[in-house]
Amino acid sequence: MADVKQGIPGTYMLRGVPETTAGFSFAPDSTFEFFISYGAVDRIATGTYSQKDGAVILKGNKIPGKDFTITKSRKQGKGITIQVNNPNSILKERVICFFHKNGQSEIRYTDKNGICNYPEMADSIKLIHPFFADEPTVLLASTFSAGHNYLELEIAPSAEQLCFLEVPIQIIDQKFSCKIPWIFDQKEVTFYLSEKE
Repeated sequence: MADVKQGIPGTYMLRGVPETTAGFSFAPDSTFEFFISYGAVDRIATGTYSQKDGAVILKGNKIPGKDFTITKSRKQGKGITIQVNNPNSILKERVICFFHKNGQSEIRYTDKNGICNYPEMADSIKLIHPFFADEPTVLLASTFSAGHNYLELEIAPSAEQLCFLEVPIQIIDQKFSCKIPWIFDQKEVTFYLSEKE
């Protein structure tokens, strides 16, 4: 297994996954950058790496659960209305909204205008963007200050970044395999050290 200071730095590229380009770049100062491009979606991540119990641990800079921020709220009508705003109309549509109440959950989606309605008040709401679906943003009932049930939200710039919450890898023979479940559906994928120019 590679030593953090001696064997890790370099660029490792994904192989064996059709229509997907991805890679890690490990720097000598124990920081890393990650990118992936699949279909029309590009994602990135940055963070640090360390060694623990024979593995290299990746810890990303992104704080999970903050992909949406409430910009406005007020009392309006009945139930709950979610309005997702973004200059790109494609990003407003099909945001997944999980409404939780009394131990039950119901899934709804924003329409082409970024609007999602739920007929009752909820204990919490989880929002997941279909393009950036690794960590949900949770809005608790206490978030709806003063009984506000109309919420306008923006997609945070951090949404395009991926979360790496202490992901372990082992670099052996200039390659490593890992599972990144929010991208590869629990499949193990392999990254290979690129040849030096």
